[in-house]
Amino acid sequence: MELMLEVTPPQRKASTSTIERSAARVVEAVKRIGNVGYVNIPEIAEENYTGAPLYRHCDIREFSATLRKSISAEMVINKITVHMKSKAELSSWIDESVSKYGLKRFVFVGGMVDSRKYPGPSVREANQLASKVDGVKAGNICIPSRDDEVARMVSKTESGASFFTTQALLDSGPIIKVIRGYEKECSKMAIAPASVFLSFAAASSAFDVDFLRWLGVEIPEKREAQLKKGGDVAEVLNEAYKSVLSDVTAFVSKEGINVPIGLNVESISSTNLEDACRVAEQLCPELKTP
Repeated sequence: MELMLEVTPPQRKASTSTIERSAARVVEAVKRIGNVGYVNIPEIAEENYTGAPLYRHCDIREFSATLRKSISAEMVINKITVHMKSKAELSSWIDESVSKYGLKRFVFVGGMVDSRKYPGPSVREANQLASKVDGVKAGNICIPSRDDEVARMVSKTESGASFFTTQALLDSGPIIKVIRGYEKECSKMAIAPASVFLSFAAASSAFDVDFLRWLGVEIPEKREAQLKKGGDVAEVLNEAYKSVLSDVTAFVSKEGINVPIGLNVESISSTNLEDACRVAEQLCPELKTP
C-alpha cells in the first residue's frame, strides 16, 4: 500500500528563510516516516461572492521544487481547474509544470459551489488535457458522502483519472460502499479502476475538529460523544483512523476487490506536521494488513 503525505504550503507573504524552514520541516517529516512515496501539496484558495479566488499561500510548484532538492518522494500538485481562464491556459500550465518543474502527478479540483458558473475547465476536461501529455497522471477528489459519487468517479476515470484522494475519513461505511459500487461499475464497463488513497487528517485540538467539520467531514456519533467527554482529540481520532483503515483493508481482502488502496495522511495546517507524522507512524503497521 502506497503512502502519501499531504502538507500545507507556506503563506504567500512568508520570507524566503521562512519558506526554507517550512521545507526543511517537511523533509524531516518524510525522512522520519520513512516510507513516503508521494508528497501531496494542495492549492488553497478562498472564493468571494462571485467565485473569484484569493491565494494566500506560496506558489506550490516552487515549493515542490525546493522539497525535491532533499527528498526522492514524488510531488503531487493540486490545481483548482475552474479558476483558470480557459482550457488553453490550463494546458499551458500543465506543460510548464512538466517541462520546468519536472512534475508528473496532479490532483485536479473543481469549484466550491457546484451551481456556480466558473471560467475555467471542469475536472473531467482537465483529466483529458493531462492524458495527452506523456507520463502525466491525473488524480481527483472522492467525497464518499456525496450523491452519485460512484457515477462521478467512473466518469472521471473514463476521462483519464488514475487515482483519487478521499475527503478525510472518520467512518468506514460510506467509503466501503463507494469502493464496492465503483469496482462493480468499472467491471461492468470493462475499465481499470483508479487507485483510491484513503485520507486521514492530523488533528490535536478542538479547533482542528471544528475545521474538519467546516470542511464537511462527517464525525460518527460514537467519536463525537468521545470528543464531547473531553477525551484526547488526537487519541480519539487516531483510534478512528486505525479502525477505518482496518475495516477497509479487511473488506478489500475478503471481497476480492481489485481497486488499489493507498493512504494519504493530511497535515491540515503548518503547525500540525508533527501530528501528521504520528498518524502516519500509527497507521503504518496497518499497511501490512491483508
